[in-house]
Amino acid sequence: MKKQAILLIVFIMHFCFDLQAQQAVGNLLINSSAKTKIENRPSVVHHFADFKTGKNNIVFNLETNGFPKTADGKELAIVVFETIVKVNGRIISQVKSSPLPFFPGEMGMPVEAFDIISPIFMHQYGLGKSTKDNPKLNPVARKGTSYEVEVKAEVINGDSRIAPVFLVIII
Repeated sequence: MKKQAILLIVFIMHFCFDLQAQQAVGNLLINSSAKTKIENRPSVVHHFADFKTGKNNIVFNLETNGFPKTADGKELAIVVFETIVKVNGRIISQVKSSPLPFFPGEMGMPVEAFDIISPIFMHQYGLGKSTKDNPKLNPVARKGTSYEVEVKAEVINGDSRIAPVFLVIII
């Protein structure tokens, strides 16, 4: 009985140290900032184009310690992103991504990795589930409408502290 208790304690200690060893820190940045405001474009589609052409950019920085390694020795973290889009303080979209594998370091991220453009587009043009709601695509949101976006990241195979990014898009 005493031997089993000792083995149980050793197992628990090993498990606890193993979990503590898997730590990740990082941040998300848009245009090199954790809080960014972009404006003066006629539609969210123009903002989308600005991300695609590099005028605006999203960067994910991740440092890891003690994570499982690939065959070539690189640590591998599995990350889930959550994107929350609000207008006038009301949530219009809240989406979690599927788990994505990441190596540590700095990585440019396409805007499509986050559900930012689509909910703003749908709101700006008053669309429900299809363009049948507004076939001519005339904007219904007033000029100057402000959309608040928060993107969070969570490492699901270890302990993490990743700073979120906040974005205000004014149409």
